[in-house]
Amino acid sequence: MQIATHAKLKEKGQITIPSRVRSLMNLHPDEEMILLATEKEIILKPKIENPLDKAGMLGKETEINTVKELIFKYEHKK
Repeated sequence: MQIATHAKLKEKGQITIPSRVRSLMNLHPDEEMILLATEKEIILKPKIENPLDKAGMLGKETEINTVKELIFKYEHKK
């Protein structure tokens, strides 16, 4: 689904994302956004959390050097 709409730039450089767009994209207050800009357009995207930032939070594998070894370990775990 696509929505075409407009927003007005306020005096301090702020815009309001219309509620229909926020609902469509499931955006919530205080979410960080990424702005990609050229001289002729601005692209606004929600910032997604990097899943690699969570790597290792459940512990560290020992004696595992490759993904193949990790898969083998969990396929043969009983």
